[in-house]
Amino acid sequence: MKKRTSIMGMIKNQFKTWCLIYWYSFKRSIRKIGCFIRLGSILEHTIGLITLGWGKHVASWVARKLGYSNCYCDRRRVTMNQWTCPDYSETISII
Repeated sequence: MKKRTSIMGMIKNQFKTWCLIYWYSFKRSIRKIGCFIRLGSILEHTIGLITLGWGKHVASWVARKLGYSNCYCDRRRVTMNQWTCPDYSETISII
């Protein structure tokens, strides 16, 4: 006997399929960009433009208010740069 699926079940399955297709196409397009555009560096410069150069100070202040010792801006930048350029490496001081 064949199991019947509800309309909502079919919609959920179709949604999952579309999400996977979108995610893989996004990853493929990021790989095509390669090392020409480093995503973390672009985001860091954009934040710097929006905050008039006070981005790291604001992020550190918010991190301290939330109980963190560091804003981890450098770690985020390096991680995002490695998304677009797997060969990218930079040493990060954790202190």
